[in-house]
Amino acid sequence: MSAHDEKQRRRKTCFFIDECGVRLQLPKLPVMTAQCFFHKFFARESFRRHDRFVVAQACLFLAAKVEESAVSLRSLVRECHGVRYAGKSRAPLDESSERDVKRSVVMAERAVLYARRGVSFRPSLRAGA
Repeated sequence: MSAHDEKQRRRKTCFFIDECGVRLQLPKLPVMTAQCFFHKFFARESFRRHDRFVVAQACLFLAAKVEESAVSLRSLVRECHGVRYAGKSRAPLDESSERDVKRSVVMAERAVLYARRGVSFRPSLRAGA
């Protein structure tokens, strides 16, 4: 992936994190913290290996906890799904899909935590994996 493509993905995903934060009515500090977590994670990890939207949700979930503005995983997943597929003909999450996304977000949260500590975490966080 070219440097330009990576920069575009980072920028677009930060807009995604920002919009999700607005929908969740989070203060600006947890949103900015989530964006920092996201950049630090992808400084070590590959965009090809991990689904950036799942990682972004995990970063937002973790940052909200760190900055004492916790949100429920269920509302985070639903609001982020709404932001990601706004204006697209995509059905709302059914119970099974929501459970799968929640599981992926929790795994990604662990990966972000391990990456922050400098520990390699290898499970793939690709969508549907």
